[in-house]
Amino acid sequence: MGYRPSSAASALAQMRHTTQVRAQHGAIAWLNFWTDPAMLRHLDEFDQYYQGAAEAAEKFGFRLYEFSCGNGMRPQRLQSILKARGIDGVLLPPHREARNMDGFDWNEFSIIKFGHSLQTPVGHTVSSDQLFNGMLGFREMRKRGYRRIGFAMTANDYWLFDAGYIKAQLEVPPDERLPILYLEDGKLEQNKQALKRWLDENQPDSIFSSSAEVPQLLSELGCRVPADIPVAVTSVLDGHADAGINQNPREIGRVAVLQLLTLIHDNDRGPKELYREILVKGSWVDGASLPYARKRCSA
Repeated sequence: MGYRPSSAASALAQMRHTTQVRAQHGAIAWLNFWTDPAMLRHLDEFDQYYQGAAEAAEKFGFRLYEFSCGNGMRPQRLQSILKARGIDGVLLPPHREARNMDGFDWNEFSIIKFGHSLQTPVGHTVSSDQLFNGMLGFREMRKRGYRRIGFAMTANDYWLFDAGYIKAQLEVPPDERLPILYLEDGKLEQNKQALKRWLDENQPDSIFSSSAEVPQLLSELGCRVPADIPVAVTSVLDGHADAGINQNPREIGRVAVLQLLTLIHDNDRGPKELYREILVKGSWVDGASLPYARKRCSA
């Protein structure tokens, strides 16, 4: 009969529905599988994910509950607890290690993951725009007078800061492009020697880093930050330097909950072969670790 929905009626219905949701005080789960659960939110980036998610959930009448599951809780037991509490949506923060979840039926829940560290379940993801942030950091350092900008990071399969650095390097003359220093997680002495060789061979006038240990390694090599070598980091919250990228983690948490509520209301559950990735861009922060003046360090 040519019926077309009324936008005004739809808006009114949504307002009524939102009011009802607030009155229901629903619950969302934040699943923490870290071996030491306290270490997850010990990292400021991840704690800000949680804070932003909790604030957004509260706005729409939900409560965010953290479940510490790294103590050997069986997947089936966790699932029964979530269902008993009426939880339909889960947030999966970043993890350093995969957890065997055989027996847990992900199809019972709407799922949003933070970042790319968890390979399973495959599904919708909210993350910092690491490629953009890598480009942003390089460009902002160039604006502040640096020309031989080195990049150091801990090698892994899911960070893309190095891709942004490589992309941005194409904008500068070839003789100002330096090879990336890839460090090994947890191997401090090996990394210190690798950093020393890299400094000697490439003579950077500044360092852009996604590895929180780089400032410490420089100190052990006798290089003062910023007097000898200025440093910027991909996370001013956790990178142990105050110049670099604010990844806007609170916004990442907020957006994750907005997307999760959309899935819950659409009854969209389980892993997805076709999934969405929402990237939140970072912003540059000036700090004392990267002044305009510079002095090269040769360790």
